[in-house]
Amino acid sequence: MWGAVLAFFCVAATLSVPAGHPVRPMDAGGWLLLVVSAFAAVWAPVALVPVLVVTALAPVGYYALGYQGIFAPAPATVAVLFAVLLGRGAYAVAAASVVCLGSYAAGLGHGLTPGAAAVGPLWVLGWMAAAAGAGEALRKRRQLLEQERLRAETAAARGAEQERLRIARELHDSLTHSISVINVQAAVAGHLLEREPERIPGALETIRQASSDALHELRSTVEVLRRIDPGADPADEPGPSLARLEPLVAGSRAAGLSVAVTVRAADALPPEVDRAAYRIVQEALSNAARHAPGAHVVVEIGRRGQDFEVTVRNGPARGAPDPRVPPGSGQGLVGMRERVDTIGGALHTGAYEGGFRVRAVLPLPGADPGTTPKEPPA
Repeated sequence: MWGAVLAFFCVAATLSVPAGHPVRPMDAGGWLLLVVSAFAAVWAPVALVPVLVVTALAPVGYYALGYQGIFAPAPATVAVLFAVLLGRGAYAVAAASVVCLGSYAAGLGHGLTPGAAAVGPLWVLGWMAAAAGAGEALRKRRQLLEQERLRAETAAARGAEQERLRIARELHDSLTHSISVINVQAAVAGHLLEREPERIPGALETIRQASSDALHELRSTVEVLRRIDPGADPADEPGPSLARLEPLVAGSRAAGLSVAVTVRAADALPPEVDRAAYRIVQEALSNAARHAPGAHVVVEIGRRGQDFEVTVRNGPARGAPDPRVPPGSGQGLVGMRERVDTIGGALHTGAYEGGFRVRAVLPLPGADPGTTPKEPPA
């Protein structure tokens, strides 16, 4: 279609120009040169070099044979635009040079003075320069759009990866604590089966409650994933909260830990801080139950200036840790660090007085975003 439009333009424009010098009456050869080059120009995106050759030589032959009109180079101008658009600027310069120099030589060959022979080629050069400028602008715009597309794809992939990690953290945090309690109480029940059978119902009740909590957490997480809005803020989703700290601690005590809790000014927290604080305490208690059974654990949470601090430290184990779970083999600390980093906080973990300590510093609204939370003095 575009070839027909360009051919019609070249033919109509040529017919509209009054006869001048040199003049050769239009015949089949002249119309053929115009039409063939016009239809060839539309193939420039897929066959650039052959199109440039045809569209550059056609006007040179047109003027060399003495036909009139200044629109014969129009197809070559279109081809030059496509050459620049495709990043082949050298080809565009070569084609423009052939057209301009060839038509100038043709004018001289038909007896025109150098000045008169240069008029037409200068007009053609101006058109081609404008076409080259348009092609370069379109090429730059295409590059910018491609860069935007790549950035969007990268951001989408990064968002999907972050969402995958967030889901993994939620599932890990929601199940690990309950499974740890179940594991400990199942071992206790097996140990008491012959020695103190009257204590077995209590262990089984703890297992029942822990498994019920695990199912509830898993169901809540799956429900959130089913209705999640890709553009929503994960902090706005319902989830665990420090309001459920007491049942969490009770489960850890049932698992054999001695837990002391201190809470100060922990009300009206932002959802993301509230959720992160709960998960940190949950994971720290789970780690203590697995790696330091029977240990005394101290949980301290509360505000300190513009930050909210969570500290969980346990003493040495009073029983034998599960040999199937070597220290550092899980994903708990990794998940805690990712969770804290997500909200711009800082996490400090390590050995402490024969046991282990986890301390998280979570920024609250109004904190200076340009500062990184530091570990406060012990």
